[in-house]
Amino acid sequence: LIEMMSGNAEHTGVPTGFRPIDTILNGVLQRSDLIILAARPSMGKTALALSITLKELKQFFPSMVWQQV
Repeated sequence: LIEMMSGNAEHTGVPTGFRPIDTILNGVLQRSDLIILAARPSMGKTALALSITLKELKQFFPSMVWQQV
């Protein structure tokens, strides 16, 4: 954790492509992560999820979006 916070750790996951999110997540999503986007209605949750998924698919990382209605 200390290495990650100092920026010396090696990244082993997938970047989201969004700098503010990558900064918070130390630049990567891990394969074992379950990402839950939660916010009020009409805040752009689906657009964000689809944008991250598209960026990952372009880098040949398997991705999935599941939305319960």
